[in-house]
Amino acid sequence: MDGKKVLGVILILVGLFYALVPHETHVSSGVGFGAEHTVHVGLGVVLIIIGLVIGYMSMKKKKGKK
Repeated sequence: MDGKKVLGVILILVGLFYALVPHETHVSSGVGFGAEHTVHVGLGVVLIIIGLVIGYMSMKKKKGKK
């Protein structure tokens, strides 16, 4: 698996954590950064989008090499 794909998957998983997991989990896990719930959801959505773009670009680049 390409390194960029791995990065994309990791960003998507972290984004899902921030976007979908209850706010209390972020705060109690120590990765809440003192932010409010809406900031966590926004950060999660941004990370998911970045991960998808990286995955798409990695796939597009690989298809172009064939």
